[in-house]
Amino acid sequence: RTLWAFAALSAIGRWVHANTSWGWGYSSTSTTSTLYDISLVDGAGWVVGANNTRLRSLDGGRSWSAEPYDVSLGDCKGCAWHGVSFLQGGYGWVVGTSARILHTSDGGGTWEAQASGVPDSATHNTATLLAVHAITASLAWAVGERGIVLRTEDGGSTWTPLQ
Repeated sequence: RTLWAFAALSAIGRWVHANTSWGWGYSSTSTTSTLYDISLVDGAGWVVGANNTRLRSLDGGRSWSAEPYDVSLGDCKGCAWHGVSFLQGGYGWVVGTSARILHTSDGGGTWEAQASGVPDSATHNTATLLAVHAITASLAWAVGERGIVLRTEDGGSTWTPLQ
């Protein structure tokens, strides 16, 4: 069992339970950005944060590397990614500023931008999605500022705002 925590902006700490005791582990990162969320499944992990930060681990969180942002996903200089959720099989979502949503079905090898379904008039291009939770490869929920609650039942092809 592992409990994860963020410390001093760019550090990721973990309490690891082995046998009958807990021990503290520490992983440094290559970023000075504030980190907001973490998701680990089967030894692979993602951390998201301010300044377009997406970090990836392939060794259970012992080390982290920055993932470059693909500009074909849209202009995102200064974006903050606030929520991340992954499932077994490599399905995952990242959510953040301007109601942005990114999705992967191959563990983060490739990403696609998904339309949040939140009209610009409702967000004034400033609403931030703060969290996402994947239930299955098809079903996920996202929540954000101004009471935004979104749901997808088709892997993110469509996101429906709940009234």
